[in-house]
Amino acid sequence: MTEMMKKPASDGGKDVGDHFEEIVEGAFDMINIDEEKKELKVEREIEERLAEVIKDAANEAADEVDEETEQEKLKENPQRDLVEPVIAADILEKKEYKVAVDEMDRQLNPAEVQRINDNAAVDTRRHDDDHEIPPFVTAVRQTQIKEVTQLVASIQHSLPGRKIYVYDLDLTTEQKKHMMSYCSVRMRLFMKKLFPTYVSNLDNLHWKPLIIQTALAEFGHIIWVNPNFRLGTQELAPLLHDSHERGIMAIGQTASYTTYSATHPKMLEFIPADKKKLSFHPHLEIRALIIHNTPEVHERVMKMFTACALEENCLAPPGSKWQCKFDFTGRKPADCHRYDESALNILLKNWFNFDLSQFSRGNNYFRPYDINYKPKLKICRDANDIRDNEL
Repeated sequence: MTEMMKKPASDGGKDVGDHFEEIVEGAFDMINIDEEKKELKVEREIEERLAEVIKDAANEAADEVDEETEQEKLKENPQRDLVEPVIAADILEKKEYKVAVDEMDRQLNPAEVQRINDNAAVDTRRHDDDHEIPPFVTAVRQTQIKEVTQLVASIQHSLPGRKIYVYDLDLTTEQKKHMMSYCSVRMRLFMKKLFPTYVSNLDNLHWKPLIIQTALAEFGHIIWVNPNFRLGTQELAPLLHDSHERGIMAIGQTASYTTYSATHPKMLEFIPADKKKLSFHPHLEIRALIIHNTPEVHERVMKMFTACALEENCLAPPGSKWQCKFDFTGRKPADCHRYDESALNILLKNWFNFDLSQFSRGNNYFRPYDINYKPKLKICRDANDIRDNEL
């Protein structure tokens, strides 16, 4: 199982200091010192100041520029005002991309300060692009063709050109050809025969953690969407930033019942948890996941998640069923089970000490399948032109 974790997140482990150094290093390129007008001593002082900023953004400059020397420079260049540089507002709003140049004021004129800020802003936008939207991943079976088709259409409508990887669970040849004809869709075959026979029982959802793990190993970052939901917005940037900070973000809604009440007791024998806390905090009904293949996500979530999927009595213990019989509190066992959703709730609550705000968001980023929602489906190929050897 650990061999599957081949592709670590490209930027999930990058800390604030690394980004800060990149931004400030970019400032070096924007400082154009006219050798004919400025002495070597001034240039050396500028470099020393910038080096101090890179080492510690919060530190003040160690030395004060000699007042007499500064006055002489002002006489030589009366338009060289002494200013306190103002960092671009959009930089300050992004804590991970703050640029500290507070002590460079005595060495830089306003034009130089502006160039540094402009360069930092460009660098910030570039790093935002690094947090680009990961590929969408879902799975489809014959009974969910309409739902997955609506999901594909919603992504095409809101985020044109984004790749959508759809894992085939049991489609017929014709159904698969039609799915392959949709723009931006890439089909993947879930090879059930590689796993124990009980994985082939699609109703028990053993396939879901295994597909998520397989896609995560291939792409490094993914947005997993449950097949019966669709994309409801273009604005995924807040989710992406939060997911990069934590490594994982679950999107859904809190239920009126607890995870303890909707989890088969047998699962808790495989995934230990504080039952008292589990019976107190609400269950999260998950619609989608943004996951980055970081070592911590692997150790805290995916290793146990996939192991549970490969243990017949963990993910779907004998007697498991979806229908519940809740009491008025929603806290006592309700003789039901939420399969992979129960496992994820337990693992994430264990990791984040039952603080749902740390790992979940409840906005309408993803909405339930709606028979009345009919965005135009974009088709890029004729299904009849797709050959069998492409399947």
